[in-house]
Amino acid sequence: GQALKRLGDTSKGIALYERALQLQEELTGQHSLEVVPILVNLAAAHLALASPAAAQPHIERGLAIRTKELGADHQQTAAVKKWLDKCRAQLSNPTAAGATASGPAATPNTRGSEGGGG
Repeated sequence: GQALKRLGDTSKGIALYERALQLQEELTGQHSLEVVPILVNLAAAHLALASPAAAQPHIERGLAIRTKELGADHQQTAAVKKWLDKCRAQLSNPTAAGATASGPAATPNTRGSEGGGG
């Protein structure tokens, strides 16, 4: 998904993120911390396509999982909150979508943290 997104094939990347999410949910459950990076990457891909309405449910789900599992003040929860802020900004100002779609990279990993290598 990340590679296709970087190569400009975000639509194909979305399909791969959706498949990765399905597989991760089968392995660890729908409410596991391991699904959060995939949810955030899926949302980021939607934001890159200026589709914040499609991104928002994924970010909100990831935020709910991290808040429940790690607490509202945890650094990883805060990272997802930043993505939600970007999404809301894009929803409220669609003409600035290009400026708000970029953000901290949400590198999938089993720890569920977003890195800064974007």
